[in-house]
Amino acid sequence: MEKIIIIMLIITLGIFIYMYFTLRSQIKDITAQLDFIEKNRSNALITIRVKAGGSKALAAALNEMLENHRAERVMWKKKENEISCIYTNLSHDIRTPLTSLDGYFQLLSESEDKEKNKRYISVIKGRIKALSDMLEELFMFTKLENKTYNIKLYKCDMSEIVRETLFSYFDEWEKKAIVPELKLTEEKLYFYGNEQMMHRILQNIIKNVLEHGEKKVEICLNSIKNEIRLTIKNEVTKPDEIDISRIFERFYKAEVARSKTSTGLGMAIAKEMTEEMGGKIEAELNDNIFKVSLFFKRL
Repeated sequence: MEKIIIIMLIITLGIFIYMYFTLRSQIKDITAQLDFIEKNRSNALITIRVKAGGSKALAAALNEMLENHRAERVMWKKKENEISCIYTNLSHDIRTPLTSLDGYFQLLSESEDKEKNKRYISVIKGRIKALSDMLEELFMFTKLENKTYNIKLYKCDMSEIVRETLFSYFDEWEKKAIVPELKLTEEKLYFYGNEQMMHRILQNIIKNVLEHGEKKVEICLNSIKNEIRLTIKNEVTKPDEIDISRIFERFYKAEVARSKTSTGLGMAIAKEMTEEMGGKIEAELNDNIFKVSLFFKRL
């Protein structure tokens, strides 16, 4: 009996010693793998030979940490690229009107023709306003992105807001020889939102229509069940140059708008503001008809 006990103890000790040196070797191997992965920015994961003594759980935990770290690295790389893209876009967008201003100031300083000087001053004022609008859009978008825009929501009438905004663009419609087809309900359409913000959303969409659309414009406001629906449709000349999936992407500009003094933030701001008020905004392109739709819950 004593011999059996001694044999069992020897076997147990042997297994313990084997497991000790195996696990010790495995820990060294895991450490070496981690060192290699970190130094070489490798996408490899930790592998183990023996799934005992908690090794499997340790490897799983380390692999989860590596995958999280990798995902964070990808995210930060994407952020760096976005920031680089933002600086490039801003540099171009701001430099264009500034260069134009410099040229017209030079012409103004050299000219003695009163009529020409009036025209130069008019152009300079227009460029300054365009630059001011661009900087204001950038400032607004930054506040929305950083959640520092103080938004107070209350009961608003969508019908009144839409009519007021459309009327305020009467001169612009007339200059472009556009007579929008209006299909507006006479009902009071109340929703929980912010009048100033809603005006800004509509202004950005209408500005997009005036800058990039043709003469055919249709604006429809109605209510289906408990949902307020506002759609703005306009004809475009080069639909193949519009990437509809990127319409609400910040700094996106269709090829037809590359030369215009615009930040490409207008539709991105409209989306951010709509969502801040609990609404939804969508864009569609069917043949040569571009449509923006807004949806809000009716009170």
